[in-house]
Order: sequence, then C-alpha cells, then structure tokens
Amino acid sequence: METSLLTSDFPFLSSSGVVAPVSLRNWNQICAPSNSSAPKVFSFSHHPSEPEIIPFSNEKLTKGGDKWSLCLVGYSIGVWFLLGKPFVLQKWHPKFKPKRENFLEVPIWVKIHDLPLACWNSEGISRIASKIGVPIAADQLTEQKMRLTFARICVLVDCNATYPDVIKVSLDGDVVELKVSIVYASNNATGRKDLWSSLNMVAPSSELPWAIFGDFNCCRFANEKSGGSAIHHSQLVDINNMIFANCLVDMHSVGNFFTWYNQQALNPIFIKLDRALVNENWMEKFPNAYCSFQNPSCSDHSPIILHSGVSFKPHHRFMFKNFWTKNDRFWAYLLNAISLPLVGNPLSHFCYVLRHLKGAIKKHDWANSNSLNTQLDSLHEKQQNILDLLMSNPLDDSLAASLKDTNLQISDVSSKQASWIIQRAKLNWLQHGEDDIKFLYGKIRSCIGSSKSLVNLFTANPNMEKGDVINSIIKHFQDLFNPAPPSCTNFLSLPIGTIIPDAYANLLVSPILEDEIKTAIFKGSSKSSPGPDGFNYHFYKSTWHVIGPLVCKAIRFFFHKGYLPSGIKATALAIIPKHRNAVAISDYRPISLCNTLYKIIAKIIAHRMSSVMPIIVKETQAGFVKARLSTDSILLASDILSFVNKKGAGNMFCAKIDIKKAFDSVSREFLLSRMLQKGFPKPFINWIKACISNVNFSVIIEGALEGFFSSSAGLRQGCPLSPFLFCLVMDAFSNLLDERGFKGFKVDNFHISHLLYADDVLILGEATLDNCTILSATLEEFANVSGLHINYDKSSVMFSKNTTNRDLLCQALSICNVSHKLVYLGIHISFTRLKVEDFLPLMDKIHKKFTGWKANLLSFAGRLQYLKFTIQNTIAYWIRGSILPKTVFKFFRKTCSKFLFFGDITSIKKLHMVSWDSVCLPKQKGGLGIPSINALQFAFNCSVIWRMYNCSSPLSNWLSAHYISPWRPPSTKDSKFWISICKTAVSVKKNFTFIITPNAPISVCWDHWCNNTTLAEFVGGASLDYFPHPFLMSYISNSSWVFNSLIPHSLKTALGNFQIVESASSCLLWKNGPKPKFKDFVEDYYMDFSDCSWHKFIWHKKHILKNSVYVWLALVGGLKTQDALRHINIYVLVVCSLCNSIPESVNHIFFECTYSFDILNSLIPGTRNFLLRPTILQLFYWMENEFSGAFLSFYLLIVRTLLSDWILSGIAHSLAYWWSGLSAAVSELFWILRVL
Repeated sequence: METSLLTSDFPFLSSSGVVAPVSLRNWNQICAPSNSSAPKVFSFSHHPSEPEIIPFSNEKLTKGGDKWSLCLVGYSIGVWFLLGKPFVLQKWHPKFKPKRENFLEVPIWVKIHDLPLACWNSEGISRIASKIGVPIAADQLTEQKMRLTFARICVLVDCNATYPDVIKVSLDGDVVELKVSIVYASNNATGRKDLWSSLNMVAPSSELPWAIFGDFNCCRFANEKSGGSAIHHSQLVDINNMIFANCLVDMHSVGNFFTWYNQQALNPIFIKLDRALVNENWMEKFPNAYCSFQNPSCSDHSPIILHSGVSFKPHHRFMFKNFWTKNDRFWAYLLNAISLPLVGNPLSHFCYVLRHLKGAIKKHDWANSNSLNTQLDSLHEKQQNILDLLMSNPLDDSLAASLKDTNLQISDVSSKQASWIIQRAKLNWLQHGEDDIKFLYGKIRSCIGSSKSLVNLFTANPNMEKGDVINSIIKHFQDLFNPAPPSCTNFLSLPIGTIIPDAYANLLVSPILEDEIKTAIFKGSSKSSPGPDGFNYHFYKSTWHVIGPLVCKAIRFFFHKGYLPSGIKATALAIIPKHRNAVAISDYRPISLCNTLYKIIAKIIAHRMSSVMPIIVKETQAGFVKARLSTDSILLASDILSFVNKKGAGNMFCAKIDIKKAFDSVSREFLLSRMLQKGFPKPFINWIKACISNVNFSVIIEGALEGFFSSSAGLRQGCPLSPFLFCLVMDAFSNLLDERGFKGFKVDNFHISHLLYADDVLILGEATLDNCTILSATLEEFANVSGLHINYDKSSVMFSKNTTNRDLLCQALSICNVSHKLVYLGIHISFTRLKVEDFLPLMDKIHKKFTGWKANLLSFAGRLQYLKFTIQNTIAYWIRGSILPKTVFKFFRKTCSKFLFFGDITSIKKLHMVSWDSVCLPKQKGGLGIPSINALQFAFNCSVIWRMYNCSSPLSNWLSAHYISPWRPPSTKDSKFWISICKTAVSVKKNFTFIITPNAPISVCWDHWCNNTTLAEFVGGASLDYFPHPFLMSYISNSSWVFNSLIPHSLKTALGNFQIVESASSCLLWKNGPKPKFKDFVEDYYMDFSDCSWHKFIWHKKHILKNSVYVWLALVGGLKTQDALRHINIYVLVVCSLCNSIPESVNHIFFECTYSFDILNSLIPGTRNFLLRPTILQLFYWMENEFSGAFLSFYLLIVRTLLSDWILSGIAHSLAYWWSGLSAAVSELFWILRVL
C-alpha cells in the first residue's frame, strides 16, 4: 500500500500555526537524493566552547535586528503536536534486518523558548543550540519567522550527555536570570504531593528569582473557598509545607479573588485554585511585578497575566527619619531654624521653622538612609584590619583603643540602621528589632506591594498611560469627598437626646495647659506615618526640650483665635486595599495621614470630648466611648439570639446594616448642627469647624504626593477627632429610631432595638411588616439629613425559626440577603448554636499569621513577642466575644507550641522539650509570661462579673434583668456563656466584696452582701418570702433602708446595721482594692502555682530578651543536650565533644567540662573557689552574694550570653566549633575590658 507524505526538504512537523504544503510525494521519492536548489534560510555551525552565559555584543544584536526593524511582532495561539515520538528512518537494502540500534548520537527536535529576536539568525541559534548538541536544521515556521513563541531546531545530541534546563544569554552585557515554573496540579491529594516534591527538587539553590504560576487545584487558606463543605486545616498542610520550605509568598495581584466556579446556580462553589507564587529574590529583583486574575472565557478558571509593573520613579516625599536625632548636624540645623526671626503669628512662624529645617536637611547626603550602608561597610573593613593587626601584636594599647572606638562607631551606625528599618516596618510589638532584621525587611516589602496595588489595578489595562493612571485615581477620591449635599437640610427635625451639662460645657473651653500639649505629643507613636509635611511624633518628642515653647505658643494661638491655616490640616491619602485581589477602586480604603501638628491639636480636643461622650451618647453605641467595649455588644447580641431560639419568644429579626462610605460621606453641616443641639459651646464648635472644613487632599502614589483637591464632606479616617464626631452623628440615628416607634427586643424590664460600633449597625426587632416598614423609613429619613446612605447589597438579615412571611419582610426592608448567621464585628452570631465551622475564620486567621514564611525569619525571642502581642490579642478578642469550642482550644495549643519552638506550625517534629503549660506560666512562676487560653477566659469572666455590677451598659442591664446574679445556680437552658460566668464566679467568690450603694444591682438572695455571706446564711434559715423584689435597691430610698411592714422587727434591725455608702463609685470590689486591671485577674488564675526563685536573675529590668529566653530554656530543661535526648529514647553519642569523657549535660558543658570551665574562670574571677563544680543556679546565687551593681550585671550578662550562644550554635555535637569561635570572642572581650 502506498502512503503519501508532505513535501519538505526536511521532515515537516505539523503545526496549527501554518497551513501544510499541498504538493505530495511517494515513499520512493523520499529516499531519493534531493535535487532541490532552494537556498536555506539558516546555515548552522557548531560552537562547542561557549561560556556558561552566552554573550551577544551590541554589534551582533544590531546585525541580527536589521530584519526586524520594520516588523510588527505578534504571537500565535501556539502549536498542537500529535504522536510526538521521534522516528528514525534508514534506506532499505536486501540484507536489512529489523533490530534495535544503539545510536551514540541521535537527531532530536528541541524548542528554544524566549529566544531574543535579535538572536533569531544563523549565528544566534547556532551558539545557543550548541549548548545541547550540533545544530542541523530549523523547521519552516522558525525559518519563516511565523511562530515567535519558540524556535524549533533539529540538534544532533550525544546519548550520554547531560543537558541544561536553562540556557543563559547576555544581551550586550545585560544579564537577567529568572526561573518560571508552570504547574497543573492533580485533583488527587496524593498526586499533588508528587508535584510538591518535584517543586522542592527543582527549587533554585542560588539567588535566582523564581515564580510558580498555574492551577494548584487546592487552597492555601480556609477562606479561599465559598460554598460547599468547609475546608479542614489538615487539607491545607501539604501545599503550605511546600510554600514554607521554599520561602514563597503570593505575588501581589489584582482582579478576581476566587478563580474557579462550579457553574451551578443552586449550589454555587467558588474557590481560589489558581495562584502565582514567588520567592524573596523575585520580590527584590522585580519589586513592581504583579499578576492579574482575569474573568474566565473559554475555561472555568480565571486566566493569570503577569505584569512587569510600572515604576513612575517619582520624587519621594520628605519623611523624618528617627535616626537623624542621633546626628549632631541635625541639631545644628534645628538650632539655626528656631533662631530665625519671627514671621507672622506664632502658628505661621512655627510652620516656617519646619519648612526651613526641611529644606536644610534635604540638601545633605547624611540624611539619606543609603549612607548608613556605606558607613557600615567602611567600618567593618576597618575593624577587620585592626583585628588582623591585634593577632600579631595583642598588647598594643593604641590598637586596643582604636578597636574600641571602631566598635562603638559600628554599634552607633547599626543602631541607626535598625531604627530606620523598624520605623519603616511599623511594628510596635517587636522589641529589639535588630535581632529580626530579615523579618522586618520582609514586612517592608509586603507593605510596598500593598501600596502599589492601586496603581497595578489601573496599569493592568495596557491602554492606560502614567498620567491617565494618576488622574483616574485622583478623580475617584475627589468625587468621593465631594458628594451631593443632603436632600433635606431641616436638621432640627431630629430628636436631640441628652445634652451636655453646663459644668462639662465650661470645662470643654477652659484654657489649654502645657501638660495637655505635652501629653498629646508623648502619647503618640514614634513609628506612625507623618502627614504631608513629613514630621512625625518622634521629631516632636526628641526635640521637645528645644522646640517645646514654640509648639506651645503655636497651639495656644489656634485655641485663642480659632484659626488654622489650610497647610496644617492638609492631608495625604494612603490608599490601602481592603483585601487581596481588588477588582475595583471601591475595594480600596483611603487612610488620612494628617500632619503631626494638626494631630496634636485634634488630640487635645478629642481628649476633652471623651469626658462628655458617655453622657450625651446612648449606651447602645459601644465604639470610641470611654469604658464601653465592642465585645460586650457581641456577647449581648449572641445571648439574646440564643434566648429567643430556646424560648421561642415570638417572631424576631436581626439585621446587619452596611453604610456606604460612612466616614467619607457624612455631612459636615449636619454634624455641626448636631453639636449645637447637644449643647457644645460655640468656641468649641468653631474649633471643630476649623479642623474639619476646607481640608485639602493629595494622594500618595508610589511614595509621592499627587494632586491637590478640596473636600466638602466626610471625616478623615486617621484624624483623632473623627471617631468621636461620627459617634455624635450616629447618636442622631439612635434617638430617631426610638422616637419613630420601632419595636425592638423586649423581655420584662429590658428593652433594646439596636447596637452600634461606629458605623457597624445591628438591628434587633419584632419581625412584623409594620415594624420593618418603620425601620426602612427611619433609615431613609436619616440618610436624607446626614448623607449616610445604606448599602442594601451588603446588608444582611436573619429571622427566628417561627417567622413565616420572610419574603414580605425582606421586601419591606429592601434587604435581599437572608442568612442563618451574621458576622458582627468579626465574630459569628446566630439564633442557633454555633458549630466548630463557625470558628474557622479565627483558625484561618491564626493559620495565616503563622504560615507566612516571613514568620520563620523571626528569632526565638521575636517569635515569643509575636505570640504575646499579636496572636494572643487575636485570640483574646474572640474569647471576649464568644465561647470557644475545645477543638479550637486544642488547635491553638498545638499551633502556638510548634510556632514558638520550631517556627513552623506544619512541622511534623514531636520533640517538645518543654510543655506548653510550662510556657504559659507567668515569669515569676517559671514560664515565659504568655497567658493560656484558660487564663484568658477566666480573666475575661472576672471582668464581666465586675462590670456587671459597676458599669452601666446594655450587657450589664441584660445580665441583671435576665440572670439576676452570677452566684445564682444556672439552669440547663442558660447559654454556655452564662454557665461559664457562673462557674468562674463560684471559684473567685472570696475575692469579691460588696459595698451597698443606693442604685447597686445587688441580688437580695444570691449575692454575698451580708458580711461576705448571703442573706439566707446571715439570717440562719429564716424565711425570705418577705423580699418579693430581687434587687436590694428596691429597699433603699434616699440612702436609707425601706422595709416591708411584714418583715419581723429583729430582721429589720439586723439588716439596718448594714451601712449604705452613697459616695462609693463601685459596689463590687476585687480584693477590696480599686478598679482592677485585666492582668490582676490573670495573676489570680495562677495564684496557686508556686513561685520560682531564679526568675529575678533572667527577667530583671534591663534584661536582653534574646539571651534571657535561652537561659530560661537551660533552667527548665529545654536544651537538647545529649543526656536529655537519651532520656526520651533518642540515641546519640553521650560523650562530651570537648573533653571526650563524661556524658554531655547542661551542667557538664559549662561547669564540669575542664575546657569550658577554664574559659568561664577567665571571665568570672572566683569561680575556681568552688569546692565542687556549681550548677547554673548555684552560680547565680553565688554571684548575687559576691557582687553588686555594675559588676553583678556584667557577670550575669556573661552567663546569659554563654548559654544563649550555645543554643544558637545548634546541635550539641557542634560545640567544638562553637567553643573555638568563642575563644576568639573572649580574647577580643579582654581587649575591650582593658580599655574600658
């Protein structure tokens, strides 16, 4: 049978990118000698000796680019291959026998991707292909340059040779090396494990930028799935292990968050399956790069587009660097600036001084942070030269003095560099940040990526130019801060509510004191971002002794005249994405960076306002009002919903109302009118008006200030006044809702209709059509006067189980989102009992904080601070707002322990030398001072009990009205929250003492107000039927007892002896003391634990955290010495690696080993006087008796440093290397001591 083939001088490879030739030949023509005279486009030659990076000079690039100079270059969709196996053909002859041939050289087709067009010629392809073998020919598409995605070359290769995955090319000296991996993961978890292993193997070992794109077919975090069954954290371990092992992070991105949809309308599932991961080197090499997740087209996945990013290279705005205050030249310029002659009024003059100082500083190189790196390099080189000289002449006093001076300079410059890095990272919780510089750099890069997010969103459109991007951003925020005025200006139609008493009104406008100004300055954060003028709080704090009088005069001038120049209240807008993968500019939140001088003025006014806010703002507003807690609102809502569900108390609905751009759109005219109604003095209102009116904005884009536009509405998020002013506006809504007759939740004497936290609104009401209509009308009326309109698309509602007409109610409310649970202030609330799945957001949030590779860059001391000040705060918030299930407790214990000891919560290591319970003890009890979850729950329960009696709030009123007393035995139908409160109340009953006050909600029967006993115990079994009212206040009038006539005279006399204290501020005392702090409750939880005697040696006032934590590990048995490992059945060599004799232990390493003890003796004189070798504690106690003051501190420092250096050196059997390095350090220490 005869088969036809396509005509070609070389076997043609099919491609969808070009139409195949139509002329055909037979097989016998194939084997005939070719008589084609068509010239070849490419003639290849072999270049076997090319260097690792193939260089192409500019001359060769110009020659290769001539043919492309007038071309329009595009890309085809790619090539499809069929039957990709190669065939080897040879001419038939009569003696031909079919057998397997062993070819030493084989011609194969290879694809050269990303071939530079200037190298698309004979020489370029020859030199590149020679890295693989001997180039023979190119296919037609390559010769005709019709497919530019890759070049296909036939190369004769050696069967035994190894070939590179990447061929590096240098274009006229420009070398850009990177690695991009495209993945398509399996649907099966086992199959994905193989992919993760492969990625671990191909990860670049050098400093090569690496990016991984594609369909990973799984999520990283639980919140990356919406709909369907919830994702358990065990399903997230494998991919996060791979990411963690290779130090990868998600590339900064814009566009769709969920990248896959199951295409089902009734049971929709959205998941983030596709992502782009990059390593640290990629972020450093391509800081502007980002990716965009596009809308799906022919696939059910979102396409990923990689963008190089746009760098505008603007002139960065002036920002005061804290390390400048350590430079003498800065102080010289400051003194010169304040010596300038007076210009205008004191406020204008101070602004003139700041401008002059700024101009003087910007002219000099020492103000540039890059100069610190140059200084450090020079000093380190000088230090090394001196040390080399000292090795040959160790007794040279001049060299020792020079070394000391150089070391002091290195310490000074290093301190300045660490100060600048910590300032940029803005991490207030991290002390001694110089120990965690890598973590801080990672945090800075993350912040830079977030700041570029908005620009990336616009530049993802290739048609947008630089000017278009900037103008589009500015126009959006200009429109945002200049909305249409409210349709109704009859502000007086709204109910006023409580007004300010005259005594408080007079205090608001009393003269401004210097202490008020100084307090406002020194309570500000030195790491906070400055406003447009660039000066932060650190500038004012560190220079207060110089500029204090000028600042006080300037601020007093404002309060005297009520005039504030527009330049002082000018504001820079920092645009922060609300979440990853922002798809529109509305997904960004503008944060106002005000000038520090303005913030000082605003903080003084805000501090004065804070004293009247609890009086004039309804108790339902929990935000930014003194002594009110947001978590109380969560607990109250959750407990009421639980009560309604269990009691079946009628039809009820709970709605979460979202306000559109609340702070940015509020009417300033309505606010000022409201303040006048509330009784604020006119001078005070004028101060407020001067602060919030005629405010001009600029937008921070790529570090520079762009645009300058005015505003007619809104309050700045970032201004100290804004929270208080917004609460005044929302108080109008509270009064309006009550006056319009809205029916809220009511049981006996308790009634509540809504809860507020700033602009977070939760409505509780009867589920009737009339009631819903009243609410809708009230919201509309409020919007028309205040400018605060409701975003009904983001509002949600849920109904109790007995509610039937839900569709009609939703229509009346204009809310279409109906749910079985709501998220209020970050925590789920529901009519039904919450499940473990409802706490997945908390577990996911903790998981995210732990699994970021940047956390792995923290030292042990850094991880301890991270747990104490970041993770614990997150957990504590949820404990305050809900009762956590045991599963969540176990998750916290497990993850926190792994993170602290290993830096990796996905680690499979089980070698925990110290139990987590020991870690969670207070420092004086032998722990690290991280309170356990049980301790936090106990302390919070104590706090609720104390506030229930002493602080009037909706939560306290509900607990008193419904439960009466925490010492009353709870019923089985009570909520888990209240059962937990009662359990704690019984255990701490002895610590609480009652004082009888006229309005105290003290229970007659259940509280121990009768000399620390209950009334039943006090009267000795007498009947209590004479007391029908549950609270003691019912029997008190005008600070006197008023008893029922049926009460026996003897009982009246006995009870009448109890004093009623009218002036007492609290009726329930904790240990008979003043108002307790949260830490007092935590300390009481650990009261029964015994104290340890050694904590004072490691946790003294001036301890170095890095050293102290390792001393703690040594004292509690946390060091992995050989004897400790053997004790837990890990068999290693037990011989000391220093003396090769006695088994290694903590005591042996530092005291029993002759080699190490000799070094200790050389550092601490007198240790040879011990009859027997001491232990660590014996050494501490001996030093405490022998030395004092600076010598004791120095010797304690030596011991702590020795122990910390041991653990930092790694495994025990590497001690020989450690001691050899320590010997040189000891010698240097002696030199330093000689010149002290």
